[in-house]
Amino acid sequence: YLWQTDELICYDVINPTQYVFHEDTETCTPVYTEYFEEYKKFYTGALNDVEEAKKTREYGLDMANHPNWFDASY
Repeated sequence: YLWQTDELICYDVINPTQYVFHEDTETCTPVYTEYFEEYKKFYTGALNDVEEAKKTREYGLDMANHPNWFDASY
């Protein structure tokens, strides 16, 4: 549901967003991972995305081009 436009939307794929906690600054970086049905490909991508976020601390979600994400931390 898009509350901004009052539209119900159904996606074929939902991509998860998880968080990396940085102990030194006590902050979190959201990590966006593209979903793949092939588990090994998806899991490898998720691990790589988390490791990259630990290094760069950059928010990798482009919400304009990837509206089909789900916050996996809830």
